[in-house]
Amino acid sequence: MINRRLNKRINLKPPIAAKAKIFEFENVELVSDRYALFHVENISLTGLRLRSDLDFPIMKELILSLEVSLFGRENYLLGTIVWKKKSGEQFVYGFEIRSTNIGYMQSVTLLTKE
Repeated sequence: MINRRLNKRINLKPPIAAKAKIFEFENVELVSDRYALFHVENISLTGLRLRSDLDFPIMKELILSLEVSLFGRENYLLGTIVWKKKSGEQFVYGFEIRSTNIGYMQSVTLLTKE
């Protein structure tokens, strides 16, 4: 199996909590105060593996806003779900980051430093 990832991923044990909401759908920005809970299982500069009880669709037109805390700093990411699989009663997702704050980039760089 070929690893197509450009950036190193770090498995988080235990997974860290994150909350997400729909930010944009079909180029229409949405304002919502409703969040879904996710657990971040692994992390890289370009993506995350998430787990949730909720069944989200895979749609490039659906942009999620994700909030996650790393090293005590809140980080904000915009991205899309690019794959999903069912795991028992939960769903595991691949989240591709489209944009994020500099603090996230710094934190992940520290985690993935060899």
